[in-house]
Amino acid sequence: MLLSCCGGGKAPPPADVSVTVELDRAVESVRPASGFIHSLSASAPPTPLVAPLSPRLWRSDLTRAPLARVLALGARYEVVLSDLWGYPLENWRGRGPPWRDLRRWERFVRAVARAQRVIALALAARGRALFWDVWNEPNTGEYFDGGRRRFLRVYEVAARALRAELGGATIVGGPSTNVYDRGWIDALVRCCDPSFLSWHENLDPGAPISSIAEHLRDARAGPARGREIHVNESVGVGDQYRPGEILGYLAALERGADYSARSCWGAANCRPQALDGLLAPGFVPRSSWWAYRWYAAGADERVEARADDARVAVLASGDERPEVLIARVDREGGPPMDVEATFRGLDLDEARATVERLPDSGEAPLARPERLAAEDVHIEDGEAHVRVPSLRAHEAARVTVASP
Repeated sequence: MLLSCCGGGKAPPPADVSVTVELDRAVESVRPASGFIHSLSASAPPTPLVAPLSPRLWRSDLTRAPLARVLALGARYEVVLSDLWGYPLENWRGRGPPWRDLRRWERFVRAVARAQRVIALALAARGRALFWDVWNEPNTGEYFDGGRRRFLRVYEVAARALRAELGGATIVGGPSTNVYDRGWIDALVRCCDPSFLSWHENLDPGAPISSIAEHLRDARAGPARGREIHVNESVGVGDQYRPGEILGYLAALERGADYSARSCWGAANCRPQALDGLLAPGFVPRSSWWAYRWYAAGADERVEARADDARVAVLASGDERPEVLIARVDREGGPPMDVEATFRGLDLDEARATVERLPDSGEAPLARPERLAAEDVHIEDGEAHVRVPSLRAHEAARVTVASP
């Protein structure tokens, strides 16, 4: 039996991991972490494949993701100025380094801002102002080879130009470093008083996902006090198709970042046809797409949940169909594990539980999640137990409890 029920019969052996869902303890501080970069056109991907993911942020350069469609999807837009200027890897698009001619850089920023002035002011009046990200990964030679001091000068000129064109309340931030780098973040705060702080969390496959929460706590306790945090790229190349790790990233981000966006890896996955790698050719969902779909479905009704083992991350939601997402995030793999989910505070006399699984199927399409079970479950004193069998490395499961 996959579900723990009442009645006779031999009790199942203890599960490897126990998960507890507290349905009467709502989480008030959740900021849903679904967001994307580039990978959008006026018509692709089709809206039925994007809207269910409930994106809150889209990070791009106004040319690779149309502003009108991002707004129609209900997301905020983060404009990356450096994407429009160019990078060392593309010979600066013939413009040269911005620090070499700061006046030219200022004119460029002013022109970009002026072109968006009417809509930018209208959005600000509606509480949906544009976010302006000055430079992408300035701490790397691939995107900026001038060092920290030159970056600060470039940032300062851009921020001043944007506010001169769009008003003093314009939201400008950074440094969007490729990792959480306190040196760069603290320097930017001292220099330029950014509206938001940003960095990327593209972890190596061996790095613990728990480090994301540590970075967020450190920032909140220090330089981010009074400022928003944007983790404006996340999910490393080695994790991009793994549903377990994806949900682990999202679980960490929603508790500490104000806005987040998923990275895209390689030209093929950054195209609108791929939606940051979530879609296989022909606009067919991958397992990774389903992970974001599951996540978005419960993000607005989050309740407390915990696992007694760090190898598992959990996200639970209440309302009429309580559910818990169980994500296997241990980096070393290991044998399959049984997980028992305990729901507390159920306001039901009888219920039916459904157990689904997202396999680690990589780039292959996945028409729908695998259904493992759908059976009646016993409720006693508002508590029910449901078992998920043989959850493998990098996989995720969803357990839903509802009236029969």
